[in-house]
Amino acid sequence: MKKPPCMITPKDLSYLDDLLSHIHVFCKKTKHYLDCSTNQEVCKMLQVVHKVLYTQYDELLNILEV
Repeated sequence: MKKPPCMITPKDLSYLDDLLSHIHVFCKKTKHYLDCSTNQEVCKMLQVVHKVLYTQYDELLNILEV
C-alpha cells in the first residue's frame, strides 16, 4: 500500500469518518447477532465477519496514526 498523503482534505476526512462509523456499527451488529444466534454455522460466519471488520477498523486507525 502506498503511503497516505501528509494532509487530509475535509472531503477525505468526511469519507474516513463515514467509513469508520459504518465499520463500527457493523461490528456492533455482528456482535449482537452473534450473541443472539443459536445456529453454530451462523455463529462461525459471524465470528469471521466480526474479526474482518475489527481488523479493518484497527488498520484504518493505524494508518491515520490515531
